[in-house]
Amino acid sequence: MGKYGSPKTFFQAASKYPISKVLAKQFANRITVISGGVRSHARSDIVSPELCDDALGYIGANLEDYHGCDIIDVNPGACLWSQKIHDLLKPRTHILIEPEPRYFKPFIKPLLSKDETYKFSDLHGSHLLRYWSTYERIFNDGLLPPRTPLPKNDPALRKFNRTLLVTGNLHRFYVVDGFKKAGVVNSFTTTLGHFIHSAQNNTMFHQYGLVKLLLWGPDEARQHTLPWLVQARTTMSASADLVANISEVAGSSLYLDDSQNEKRATLIERPRPLSLEWLSSFWTSKRMQESGITMPAGRKPQIAVETEGISSNSIQDLIQNMNINVKNPPEHDTLKKHEKSVRALLKASKTFKDDDRTFAELKKERISNENKYIFDKKLYHPIPIPSQNRFATFMRLGKRQVEAEAAFWQHYPSMPLKTRASVEEGLMQSAANIRDGIHGKNTLEFKMHAERFRIAFDEQRCLFLDEPVLAFDRRPHEPLATRPDEFWPNIPLMLLEIDPLERNFASDITSREEGTAVMRSFILGLYQRKGTSLWDGLNSFCPGLAEDMYEAVPELRNPRHGGRLDPKDLRIFALPRNLLEKLVVAYLEWPFRPSEHEILNRLAVDEAESEEAGSEQDAVEEE
Repeated sequence: MGKYGSPKTFFQAASKYPISKVLAKQFANRITVISGGVRSHARSDIVSPELCDDALGYIGANLEDYHGCDIIDVNPGACLWSQKIHDLLKPRTHILIEPEPRYFKPFIKPLLSKDETYKFSDLHGSHLLRYWSTYERIFNDGLLPPRTPLPKNDPALRKFNRTLLVTGNLHRFYVVDGFKKAGVVNSFTTTLGHFIHSAQNNTMFHQYGLVKLLLWGPDEARQHTLPWLVQARTTMSASADLVANISEVAGSSLYLDDSQNEKRATLIERPRPLSLEWLSSFWTSKRMQESGITMPAGRKPQIAVETEGISSNSIQDLIQNMNINVKNPPEHDTLKKHEKSVRALLKASKTFKDDDRTFAELKKERISNENKYIFDKKLYHPIPIPSQNRFATFMRLGKRQVEAEAAFWQHYPSMPLKTRASVEEGLMQSAANIRDGIHGKNTLEFKMHAERFRIAFDEQRCLFLDEPVLAFDRRPHEPLATRPDEFWPNIPLMLLEIDPLERNFASDITSREEGTAVMRSFILGLYQRKGTSLWDGLNSFCPGLAEDMYEAVPELRNPRHGGRLDPKDLRIFALPRNLLEKLVVAYLEWPFRPSEHEILNRLAVDEAESEEAGSEQDAVEEE
């Protein structure tokens, strides 16, 4: 029967949503076996009018400038969302691009008869091999009112074109010969990446200026587009974050009731400590208050409910205990205190490194008084921590190390040269001691937990930056919680709002097209080794690159900007987008940059050598 039940239950129409009955009649009788359900099922449609109303009301302020615009509507399917956004914006022209003929008679034809502003095309809007010419034809074949072409270097190309809006549903899966990573998630992320990055080149629908996107997609693709932990960042999410602001308007609730996670043994359900999730949600609620955004009744995600139940004093206590202060660390406010703190840190880190007890002994160690507060306050609950005292000592030393590194750069201009050298040497040694103290034990179990410690620290550090590393932690609002029965079949979708950034990577020596291509291949090359240090990743990408990039971007060593003094401590997945942007610009200007042909050949070889085994197995078989 499979994970999603029998075809009868999986494709059951909800009585309160009449559209689902029509969809079931059109499509469900073709389904005979469900071995997975989500990843390879060809489509999912929105059937809840309330969800559409709530979503459009939630972001209504962002759409005020789009009244009377033209709308390109990709894969409208059952057209419920199409009708709702049409009624709100009253567009000049609304093109329904729907290649699936079974949607036409029950859903599209009535709209064409009712309102002449609707237009129809059976072109492919998201088929990986067929949509490349679709958007040129839309502009050139009279489907949209004529527009005056803009010169290649017209500044208006890098401004928003609010006469056009692109919306639609990218939960479509087409079998494509030669596309080995089958599945709707990979199809969605590939298409979405093209839609976003075409803004950099002003191609597709961005050829008259930058276009806002409101796109539905498979909820399972969230980890690829808006990952909720830094180690899950991918080439797709990192490169998209560099060129667009992406926020989730609606989606299934990511968070589970904590009672289900008390005894969990992995990080799957709770990828981060609850404390970091609560703080992220708390800061999101503050942004919502400042923007005047209110959430519709019944749409609050679980994490927001949890956070609202925490007192203000408890939130402030969390901030006080977990904040990594890179602005004005109190123990470093004078140069004399800074030097004293660095000496104390060096001594403590050496003690940590020289502890040669076995992991079995460390697991039995009692929690020290100085570490007790970490567990009394459940700061890292519910991460499983078998060696509690060791973990707590590492987290405290890591916090002291980053704050000392930040203070070093604050005092740097006023330091005598001799003092600079001695303090930097001490900090580099303490950083090495802390690393060796968790990675020095040559046992698999020890190394596994050591890596977990480092990831937990990276999560904490990346959240407390002025601009958090994750777009998820910078979200302008919480996503509205959806229900499975609001879609047919019961495959949850998420709604993304995407605003391209006006910046691009053109320069005096590179065109927009070349800058975009180089940026994407550069990030792809780095993220093939995202768990390694940036220094090692740069040199693996191109020998000798690291030293020149660190010289060109000195902020890479400054924790206030998201860097680390010792390059070995800054891992690729923890790079904030401000540093990644500076890196891309520096690489574009690097005089020894290899050609794109050389890079692509090298990446192809690397991918072939490191490609993960296995393939997606979930499938829905149609007769």
